[in-house]
Formats: sequence, C-alpha cells, structure tokens
Amino acid sequence: LMELLSSFGTMCEEPETVEFTCGDAMNYHGYDYATVQIGGQCWFAENLRTAHYTTGDALAQFVPDSIWIESIEPTVSYYNESIADCDGLFLDNNECSIPVIEDCGLLYNGFALSSPIGLCPSGWHVAEKPEFDLVLTFLLEHGWDGAIGQGLFSQEVGFNAQKGGYRLHNGDFLHKDEYAYLWTNSVGPGGRWLIKFNETTEEMLWLDYSLPRHGLSVRCLKDTE
Repeated sequence: LMELLSSFGTMCEEPETVEFTCGDAMNYHGYDYATVQIGGQCWFAENLRTAHYTTGDALAQFVPDSIWIESIEPTVSYYNESIADCDGLFLDNNECSIPVIEDCGLLYNGFALSSPIGLCPSGWHVAEKPEFDLVLTFLLEHGWDGAIGQGLFSQEVGFNAQKGGYRLHNGDFLHKDEYAYLWTNSVGPGGRWLIKFNETTEEMLWLDYSLPRHGLSVRCLKDTE
C-alpha cells in the first residue's frame, strides 16, 4: 500500500478559487447577477429576484390580496402576479420564467427587510440610506439618463434603475414603467426609508413613511472590506 501511495502521490491539489472582481457576475441561488463598480461601491446592476433568504430558506411567495393585506410574514411578489403563471411557485433556477421578473425582479414586503437572516448573498447587504446617498451623488455628477429602456439613469455608470412599480398594502399594483421604488435598510421617523425616482432628478424623492405591507424592489451592495 505504501509503495502504491508513493507511486501515485498522496497530496490532493486544492481546487482553484477565482477571486471576485466587481463587474464579474455574482451567482446567487442559481442566477448570475450583473455587478457594477460605482465610486468605491460594488452594486448589483439589477434588482433582486430570489424568493429565498441567504440561507436558502424560502420566503412566503405570491399570495393573494386577502393574505397580502393581513400578513406580517416576509413575503415576495411580482408585478400583476397571477398564481397560474407558475402554479404558485417561483424557482430560482429560472424553470419558471416570467417576463416581468426577468425585467424588474421581485417585490419584497417590509417584513422581508426586517428579518435578521438577510436577503442578499453572504458578503452583501441591502444598502443603508447613507450608502444610497453616496451612489446617488455619484450618479448625479456623472449624468442622468432615464429615457432609455426600462428607465436607466446614468447609463454609462450602469446602475440600471428598473421602473418596476410597487405593490400597495391592499394588494394593488401601481406605477410599473413609471417609477422605480427601492427599499433601503434604514428606518426613519415615519417608517423604513425608500427611494423613488423617474427620468428626471426633480422626480427623485426620499420617502420614510412606507408601510411594511408595501412591496418594493431590493438592490444588494457588497460589504466593505
């Protein structure tokens, strides 16, 4: 046995690890998210579309209005959802492909943001308001272009603000292709901070009164080293 081992060697080579560089795709729950470097920050260049926590545990998914109105559970939705679209189940490996999810990601209620488990990949997080302030300052300094595609602002920078609308606390859907609404991970005097924006800087607003039963888009930011 010893002679055999000495002939073939006993050392196993460690698998090569590829270091992530911002701009590379970030695979999370079976989907490759585009990423973009903006100033000193590394962002997802598209909205989150997973129906699972960081741990892989599932959130409540695609509930009817009657449940959405009353639920205090972390829940995901998509714009004008229909249970029949995917038999009530969204699969992160894209076996269930719905155009609005492909274009704009999912809508998460505020209870999903409050969970200590987290929605973003390990090493990433939902941005705080001051972190959004930094990227917005950068984008304003480098040009604002909201007239292209789904509503990209500062196309050259590549943040890609997708105008996915939102779901109201009563279950109604509003403002797709008009506004983008993004949750932050910061809480203000009136509730969790969110940002709403459209093609022009004049229509960019910070709001801090959104109800936790509202469904908004989520964007992930890489932790600082």
